[in-house]
Amino acid sequence: MFDSSGRRAAKCSLLVAACVLFALVLLALAHSFLAVPDSPTARTVAQLVSVRSESLSVTELEELGDLEITRVHVVDVLTAEGEGYQGCWLIIGDALVTVAVKQVRVAAVDEELKTATLVLPSPTVSHPRVDHERTRTWDVRRNTWIRWITGDPDLLRDQAMVHAQRLIEHAARHDENLDQSRRWADLMVQQMYARLGWTVTIEWADGQRPVAERLTLPVP
Repeated sequence: MFDSSGRRAAKCSLLVAACVLFALVLLALAHSFLAVPDSPTARTVAQLVSVRSESLSVTELEELGDLEITRVHVVDVLTAEGEGYQGCWLIIGDALVTVAVKQVRVAAVDEELKTATLVLPSPTVSHPRVDHERTRTWDVRRNTWIRWITGDPDLLRDQAMVHAQRLIEHAARHDENLDQSRRWADLMVQQMYARLGWTVTIEWADGQRPVAERLTLPVP
């Protein structure tokens, strides 16, 4: 009786051991089939993620379009007469000096030294604006005693505001304003490329060079 029970226990132990071994073999086979192979495609994707171009690119400048460099504020006195009236206005307004950096041209590049020369178009004045909330009328009066010349003071005022906008544009185009805009454009473009490890020299399409003056961009 004892011998029979012992034999049965031994057979059960062998059966359990065999089942465990079979399960381990199945797990090993499943792991080998389910493992992701290091395919050429996977390696290519990993390489693409880590690739970084070291060549000079002007795409960022082209995407900026027209770079608004300086806003010029203008205060002037405008006098006008016509329509049997004469008037005087205190004109207040502003205009933007912009550089069309989208027209940037690469004149020279040294990939090894990471230096380049970029040519920018000349600064231009855009969006001259009369600030009608701050512009003041000093005086509008009739300047003729001829009765049949009735005139229209509102028409005179409208024409004066048209000339006021031209006045603001002309004042903003002063050499000093354009020169300051060149200096700021120089600094902004150079610092933008300095962050990428490039040393950039700026030249201007009209051959002008800004007067040397130390400028620093505000820290964001």
